[in-house]
Amino acid sequence: MTDVFQGYERQYCEISASLSRKCTAAASQEGEKLKQKASEIKSGIDGAEALVPFFFVTKHISVQTSFLRNSIDL
Repeated sequence: MTDVFQGYERQYCEISASLSRKCTAAASQEGEKLKQKASEIKSGIDGAEALVPFFFVTKHISVQTSFLRNSIDL
């Protein structure tokens, strides 16, 4: 489960870094190039938002599993 969680976390960090670079690049654009960059940024945000539910659900399941394992060991 931890591997799955780390995979989502890694993907989210990669998307975040990519979006940061795109935002920096878009700041110097105008007209159609700015619109194109804005569209790329929106697509990246949509992709990141799609990961968020999986990220938190996976983390929640991981925490519950750890709690149950610790409870059984008592």
